[in-house]
This record gives sequence, C-alpha cells and structure tokens, in this order.
Amino acid sequence: MTRISILLATVLAITEAKVYMMEDGTTLGEGTQVHMKAFAKAGSTTKRMWTKMDSSTPPKGTDTYKTINDVEQHGKCRLACYQDKMCGGYAFTPGTHTCQLLSAPNWLADKAANDAWHKEVAYDHTGADYEPDKEEEKEKENLKAGLKQMPKRQESPKDPPKKVGDEGHLFLDLETKMNEQLEQDMTENTNEDEESVGMDDSTLAHLKTIKTKLYQEFYEKYAHEYEHRAEACAARKAHKLAEKRTAKHNLLHPKNRLKDDQIHMLYVQARKEVDYHCIRKLQRAFIERLTEWGQDHMYEEQEKLKHQQDQAEMEEKEAEEEAEKKEQEDVVAGKTPQS
Repeated sequence: MTRISILLATVLAITEAKVYMMEDGTTLGEGTQVHMKAFAKAGSTTKRMWTKMDSSTPPKGTDTYKTINDVEQHGKCRLACYQDKMCGGYAFTPGTHTCQLLSAPNWLADKAANDAWHKEVAYDHTGADYEPDKEEEKEKENLKAGLKQMPKRQESPKDPPKKVGDEGHLFLDLETKMNEQLEQDMTENTNEDEESVGMDDSTLAHLKTIKTKLYQEFYEKYAHEYEHRAEACAARKAHKLAEKRTAKHNLLHPKNRLKDDQIHMLYVQARKEVDYHCIRKLQRAFIERLTEWGQDHMYEEQEKLKHQQDQAEMEEKEAEEEAEKKEQEDVVAGKTPQS
C-alpha cells in the first residue's frame, strides 16, 4: 500500500505541474531546466558560456526549432546545442527525457524581434557583449538621407494661411520690442545728461549709431533662443495642466477614463491658456538681458571714446606748450622781436 500511495502522489504532482506555452504550441514543464548559450566572439569579456535561467520561461519570441527525445543525460542536450550554430539555448526536461533546442526569431522575417532577443539574452542572462544590428542603423541613415533629398512641396495659393505657432515656435515679435526699447533708451538719455560727461554732438551721434548696431546684433544672435524657450515653457505648463485635469477626471469618473485623443484636446486647450503668459515672460526676459548687454558694451565704447578724446586733448596741449616754448626761445635768441 505504501508503494502504491507513493506512485499516486507522483502522478498527482506531475498532473498539477505548472506548464509554459512555447511559440509553436509545445509546453515546458515545471521541472524544465532552461540554459542560454553565449555567442562568444574574439576579444569578448564573457566569463561563462552557459547560464541557467532563474525561470523556466524563455525570452520573448524564442523559437523551438528542434526536439530530441530519449535524452538520458543533461550533458547530451548541451552537447547537441553546442554543436549547432543556430542553437541559442536549450530546455531539458528530466521527467520526460526530452531536449528542446531554442533559437532567436527568424531575422529574415522580423529583424527587430531577433535583435531584441539577442539583447535580452546578453544583458539579462549570459552577460555577453552585445552589438546592435549595424545593417539596421545603416538602413536608417540611408532612409534619412533619401528623405532629405526628396523635393519639398511648393506652397500653393490655395493653401490655408499659416497661424501663429505653425513653424514650431511661438511668435514673440522681439524685433518690435527691441525697437521700442531702443527708442525709450534714446529718449531717456537726454543731451544734458550726455553733455555732463563732456561729449560733443558728433560723439553723441556716434554713440547712438553704436547702440543701434548693438541692439540689432543682440536680436540676431539671441532671438531664436528666446522663441525656443517660450515654446518649451508653454509646452511644459500645458502638459502639466492637462495631466492634472486628466487625473482629476479619472479620479471622479473611474469607469469613464479619458482616451488619448481627449487628453490631447485638453493639452490644446491648456496651450491656449498658457501661451500668452509664456510670451510675456520671455519678452520681459529678452528686454532685461538686452538692456544689460547693451549697457555693458556701451560703457566699454564710452570709455574708449573718452580715452581717445583725452588723448587728443593731451596731444593738443603738448603741441601748444611746445609752440610756446619755441616762441620764447626765438625771443631770447633775438630772432623774433619781443612784443
């Protein structure tokens, strides 16, 4: 009776064993041992040729391309996989004495799945050196190069007019803001303030010309940066606002959660609310930096002109002193009658 009870318990254990479905419809029993094979190359840092998986579930997309029956020993299954270049691993089931040779998905049918399989095996199981498919990268580069060579569609008079923001950046109208600030600076710096420094009209006109060129240079150099920052600011604020409203709606209506197109419409609505705020914010930042940048460069220019003016006055004074000294020498020598 004891022997019969042991046999019944064994049969029940085998019947209730957990199984895993393979891609081809076959199953792996709970006692199956799955080992992955490292594709070692010259100069590889791989420390182990075989790695036993913690779980008996093989990597996603694994194909069982060959099954060997009546395998008594575990080593025969490993030897069969080792001798087969297509084999990427094997599954040995001691209870049924079967050996299943595993391989990656067919790269001719699905290159992406084949590459993902090798990547998972290398990183998660064998630790082998992994290199992405270079041919795939080359194909992408060739595709991008070909798209760049495609002629662009010419605009038609029938096309609808473009709206603000169609080009990817918010329209800040920084050139108008720059001209307004330049006119304001010219009005504030009156002639009395400039004459107190000791500058004539020609010097003041020269300074005004220099300031105009400086402001134009700043606009050409930094306007695109502020337009990009304004677009990033609006997108960031709109995404945050849309996510907040989405979370609130899903909390109140868990059975009627928002779909992707509805979330996008919330983002579009949020952009209408935050666009102008970001435009004004970046316009003020542009004017502040423009004024500071212009003052720094104008100070250097004024110091340069003041130095040139002082140098000219010093040379003129030295010339007058030299002429007076020569005149005194001529009087002493009797060449010129004393007045």
